Amino acid sequence: MRPSTRATISASADWLSDFQGTGFATIPTGRIPARTAADAALVISKIVNYERGASQGAWTQQALVIADQNVGVDFSSEAEMAATLLSPSLVITKILADGVSTSAVSQQIIDAVNNGTLLVNYTGHGSEQQWSFSDLLDNNSVAAFNNGGRLPVFLLMDCLNGLFHDVYAESLSSALLSAPNGGAVAVWASSGFTTAPPQAAMDQALLRTLTANPLQPLGRSRLTSNLNITDPDVRRTWILFGDPAMRIAFPTASSPITTKPIVVPIVPKPPQPR
Repeated sequence: MRPSTRATISASADWLSDFQGTGFATIPTGRIPARTAADAALVISKIVNYERGASQGAWTQQALVIADQNVGVDFSSEAEMAATLLSPSLVITKILADGVSTSAVSQQIIDAVNNGTLLVNYTGHGSEQQWSFSDLLDNNSVAAFNNGGRLPVFLLMDCLNGLFHDVYAESLSSALLSAPNGGAVAVWASSGFTTAPPQAAMDQALLRTLTANPLQPLGRSRLTSNLNITDPDVRRTWILFGDPAMRIAFPTASSPITTKPIVVPIVPKPPQPR
């Protein structure tokens, strides 16, 4: 789902190994969205340190599930479903933006990322450089993240956050990987415009795969979970930014799923423009 953007042409990584012309990739592929050698060195250092376990701790038991305001789509229900599919070893924090002030939600997201979380799963509207029509998160707030080595994997179910090929601007996915004092170790995001139902189906397929195969490399999980996705636009436009051979640092605990609610003041919404 989408606010406007300058770019209108989507990019895809799957065609690089679609050897049979079926629309399905056969080799896990990842992209490092670097424009300079320094950019590449920063992202690679994050990946290497993550895989060496340089910042292991209680933060790897946390997962963050975020839903946009329910504008045109019931994103809250999609996020609730996503939460049920995550590994039982994770403590899940849910942030549901509907009916809550944008500033409160934005601060809760920033605080949760800075405190450390293994996964961030966002469902909602998006554009090249932000989440939501209301701007719940954007490149400026990402650049100010200070989560250090506590680097999450971001799974973004919206439009255009992965539009890395705009020569005039930096996508949110690129900004997350290049954040100087934290950000992300990997991002899964779309370079195009698609609709919410197939996005949710693909998100759920990946979460099931990750829960069932926690030691499987991220790129392979992404590839196998796409095999039953019938919407070609959703399947082809989601790009993995990062190392496809990386394994997510899931904890080994097997306790039941715990949901930790976010309590924020409810503020009446301003009138929407017609």
